[in-house]
Amino acid sequence: MGGVPHDLTVLLLNDANNGGITKQHGIVCSMSRKGNCWDNAVMERFYHSLKSEQTYYADYQTSDEARRNIVDYIKMFYNSSRAHSYLGYLSPNEYERVQQKLSQAA
Repeated sequence: MGGVPHDLTVLLLNDANNGGITKQHGIVCSMSRKGNCWDNAVMERFYHSLKSEQTYYADYQTSDEARRNIVDYIKMFYNSSRAHSYLGYLSPNEYERVQQKLSQAA
């Protein structure tokens, strides 16, 4: 589904730093300094929400079924209804609408 498991990410980063296959194919890996635990915090929080709110009890029969269910979760709930504390307890869609109105008024 496009994600890269953490262990694989570490291997790819080590490979890229040592001039391996990722570098040969022009793949640029992104990683902050050692000890910066917040560099991936947004995605870690999203995956926690996805797993605890949507997929934990799901019994997908196919990867297509899982993909459709996850896309529906993101489009129909996570972005349109779910309040995000970082956005002032608005959904991402509501936050964008507010920002557009503010920029048009300015």
